[in-house]
Amino acid sequence: MIRLTKDQLFKPYGSASSQSTITAVSADAEDVAIADSGDLIDATNVEGALAEIAADVAAIPSPATAVANHSDMDGGGGLVPNATNKAHHAAAVTFGDTGDLFVAADVDAALTEAMTVHNAHKNADGSGGGDVPATNMVHNARAIEILDTAGLFAATQVEAALAETAAKVDLNKHIADWQIDEFPMRQSYYRNISCDNTLASTDSGLIEIATVDTTSGTLGGIAYDGFITVNWLPYRPNLFAPDTGFEWAFLDMDHHNTSEPDRTGDYTLRCKIIGGVYADKKLYYKVSYGSEGDLTVGSPILVYNPHEQGNGWEWINSGNYIVGPGAAGTWRDLYVVCNGIFRHSAGYFVMIVTGWKAGSPKTCSIGAFSSDDLETWTVMNSDAAFAVPSVGDSWRYAKFEGGAGVFYLDHEDRYFMIVGGKTAAGRNTIGWVKFDENLGNVEYATAEAVARTSTYDHYYPSVVHYGGKWRLTYTVDDDPTDVYLWTYKEAFSNRPEGPYTDPADMFADLSTMKTNDGLFCSSHFTAISPFTWRGRLYAFAYGCSKYNYSGNKGNLEAGLLYWNERLATPKWEIDPRSPIIFNAMYADASVLWGSGFTWQNDHIGGWLQFYAWQNYLYLYYGGSAGTDTYKLCARKLQLT
Repeated sequence: MIRLTKDQLFKPYGSASSQSTITAVSADAEDVAIADSGDLIDATNVEGALAEIAADVAAIPSPATAVANHSDMDGGGGLVPNATNKAHHAAAVTFGDTGDLFVAADVDAALTEAMTVHNAHKNADGSGGGDVPATNMVHNARAIEILDTAGLFAATQVEAALAETAAKVDLNKHIADWQIDEFPMRQSYYRNISCDNTLASTDSGLIEIATVDTTSGTLGGIAYDGFITVNWLPYRPNLFAPDTGFEWAFLDMDHHNTSEPDRTGDYTLRCKIIGGVYADKKLYYKVSYGSEGDLTVGSPILVYNPHEQGNGWEWINSGNYIVGPGAAGTWRDLYVVCNGIFRHSAGYFVMIVTGWKAGSPKTCSIGAFSSDDLETWTVMNSDAAFAVPSVGDSWRYAKFEGGAGVFYLDHEDRYFMIVGGKTAAGRNTIGWVKFDENLGNVEYATAEAVARTSTYDHYYPSVVHYGGKWRLTYTVDDDPTDVYLWTYKEAFSNRPEGPYTDPADMFADLSTMKTNDGLFCSSHFTAISPFTWRGRLYAFAYGCSKYNYSGNKGNLEAGLLYWNERLATPKWEIDPRSPIIFNAMYADASVLWGSGFTWQNDHIGGWLQFYAWQNYLYLYYGGSAGTDTYKLCARKLQLT
């Protein structure tokens, strides 16, 4: 074997030098293998690796494109579509949570945390989720708004709406208990310790001023002129912590601008109650009318509230009127009176209305209004009356005034209403009218429904069906010059049209009633309208007093009568809470209840008519700022 030395391996043959020389050797890159222990390249030889590197280099975007793609990925804008091949791993992206909304510190964990909240939210808002309520993620009720297209709430968010509902339930909870028997009405008129307004001033201790302090101040941020203490007060929470705009008031019954007995004039010292302390029998007041210096220890006062906080019935349209007079020259250009309501077969409601027209003499006729909700009313029949006076019928020669109540006669498919008329000689009469639901097919009585002495007047007729009989109540005036001499009759018939016979006095003790200085009706009644409620017979009665200590001297307010069948000889009696429905009397624009009630600050009038619908009672009646200015207002009561 020949063994070559190192020099021999690198030294060219025939050369005298021992220095090595590099000789270029040509090799194909395809034949040169590479070892890639890091798996950086897919190729296994140099040529493939170079090609692979060149392709990767070519795929690198320009700096501008790379920035744009990165901006697109982080939500700041950029190109479309997203650079999905350069997406960040969410677990590697941190974020600053200055609001401490998340426990997580990176996007991936925060998204997981957010989904947990989302699923709990589904459970909390009733849309699904787990069985266990997400108690740690409950919503703040003050932050949730409500959509109230029906206008059921004054509130605009859930918490306030719940509070509003709770207040209504608390206000009406005892009224619901009365449904079986008693007519639902709270007392809202207090003048004596017995809470019995049928008693004379000498029969029960009056509510009297014990002390007077005229030092002004504020209570709950509301200014007051001073305070009084009295010998007794009812425990009515909203008397001592009232709702603004619906406060109680008191008037001093010793201060009146006409002498007794008389049915005219006004009380001249009146105050709004802005709050008080029951334990101290203290009332903070703001003087509405009169001189604060006239408040005197020992003076009797009336404490009253015409609003929901008083009698439990809430105002519709915030106490403003819902139907008023029409344009000059129309059948109702002077004032309007509600006679009754029925539901049309098409689903809307119809209110029958008497309209009075100005003139000398003034005249009246009957028209109608319609409503879809019993609250907003639109005149019908192109604003024309559908039942009118006629010189062809002697009893309705000069007037046609609706009485109280509209009754459906199923055997005729028509409605019946008792009405008042007037002869050519000027005597007031009673008849009737019938009509269908479209105000057509009108039929009039051809004679008076109850016999009348030719020189007498019959006013304010009303009928009710009770005990198998139609009962007609009406006012008899045998001396047209003196309302003090009016009497009140009730007559009976087997059919609504009459004739009504066997007239009897409604009050055997009328002469005693007229000398009772505590009764709201010691001067006279005007209209008395009977109705049935839960199988019992009641009546609304408008009354006016002639005595200061009634608290109703010179005014006209509505009391409640009930037919007391518990007696051996049944008779009509006055509910001791009466008057139960009264206007916002003496309201003024600046102190007592505001300008929204000044239109009705004198007395009420017309008829009281109620209609039951969907667990509500709706009550309609007239208010005025003086004679012949009557407009219709309305209230409602949720029974349960």
